[in-house]
Amino acid sequence: MASIRAPSPAVALHPTAASASAPTTSPCAPPARGTTQCNSNAVAVTQAPALPTCSASISPGSGNTNTDFTIAWSSNGSSCTWALDGVNQGAVPCSGSAPSSRFGVGSHYVTLRTTGPGGSTQCNSNTVSVR
Repeated sequence: MASIRAPSPAVALHPTAASASAPTTSPCAPPARGTTQCNSNAVAVTQAPALPTCSASISPGSGNTNTDFTIAWSSNGSSCTWALDGVNQGAVPCSGSAPSSRFGVGSHYVTLRTTGPGGSTQCNSNTVSVR
């Protein structure tokens, strides 16, 4: 009597491209007249959209209360908001800058939060020191 070995029922899918196809298998049908038939189905796997990227900066890196600081940001997201020292400043174009700003004594930073098809990303600028 011949033995039939059925393929493994589980297939791990690890796409490396934007989309990929991998065969899945179903158990083989019992032999009929000396033949064995196994069926295979194709499964399309699409990679999830990537998280948006962003950057934010304040320059120069230090100064005094009379220094004009430039705040800039950029992102490939579809919507963006920004905050100064943790206080929400509202929606902004995803690439842009704020008018030159002067800060009080202390440390200050900008946060850009961006949203896109793959989710949300937050990035913080460098911290500037004002003396």
